Amino acid sequence: RSKVSVFIELHKKNAALAVEINERKIAEQRLRESELQLHALAARLISIREEERTAMAREVHDELGQVLTGLKMDVMWLRKHIAKEQKPLLQKTETMRRLIDSTMQVVRRIATGMRPEILDEMGLVAAIAWQAKEFQKRMGIRCRVKLPAGHPDLGTALGTAVFRIFQEILTNIARHAKAGSVNVNMTISKKRLTLEVADDGGGIAQSAVHARASLGLLGMQERAQLFGGELKIHGTPGKGTTVSLAVPLPPQER
Repeated sequence: RSKVSVFIELHKKNAALAVEINERKIAEQRLRESELQLHALAARLISIREEERTAMAREVHDELGQVLTGLKMDVMWLRKHIAKEQKPLLQKTETMRRLIDSTMQVVRRIATGMRPEILDEMGLVAAIAWQAKEFQKRMGIRCRVKLPAGHPDLGTALGTAVFRIFQEILTNIARHAKAGSVNVNMTISKKRLTLEVADDGGGIAQSAVHARASLGLLGMQERAQLFGGELKIHGTPGKGTTVSLAVPLPPQER
C-alpha cells in the first residue's frame, strides 16, 4: 500500500477513536449529572418527609389533643352532675375518663414518634439520650450511652439526619439482632461528628449489608452521603454488629 493510503487509514482510525473518546466523555458527564440529580432528588424527598412528619406531629398533638381534653372536661362535668345514687352512670363516666386518658397517651406517643419535641427544643445529644432510654424501656435491651457534654448546635438538617439514622439502627437491632445489650458512643469535635452503635446480637452478614432489598440500610447511607458523611456496617457472626457514622461539620458549625 502507498504511504498516502496508510496515512488516510490511520487518520480515519484516529478520527473514529476521537469520536469514541468524546462520546464516552459525554456519557460519563451525563452519568455524573444524573447521579447529582438523583442525590438532589433524594435530599428533597427526605426534606419533604421530615416537613410532613413535623406538621403531622403538631397537628396530632395539638388538634387531636385539644379535642380529647375538651371531651375529658365534658365527662368530668357530667360526673359532677350525676347523682351519687346513680352508681352505674358514675362508673361509666369513670370508664370513659380512663379511656380518654389512655387515648391521650397514645396520641402523645404517636406524635413523639413522628417528631420528638426534644430534638427541636434541646438538640441532638439530648434526643439521642432520650431515644436510647425509650428503646431500653420498650425492648428490654440494655443500652449504655456515652455522649458529649453540653448541647452543641449542629443545625436542624444535620441533627435530624443523625437522629433518624440512630432510630433506624435501633429499629434494625430490635427486629433482627436478638441482642442483649447495645453500646452507643457519640463524639463531636470541631471538624467531625462520629456515632458508633454496637450490639452483641447475631451479627449481620456482609451480603445483607449490600443487598438492594435492604431499604433501611440504603436510607441510612443516603442520609449520611447527603452531608458528605460515611456509614460503615460490620457484623461478626455470633458476636454482633457495629454501625459507624462519620460526618464532617460545615465550617459555619465548627
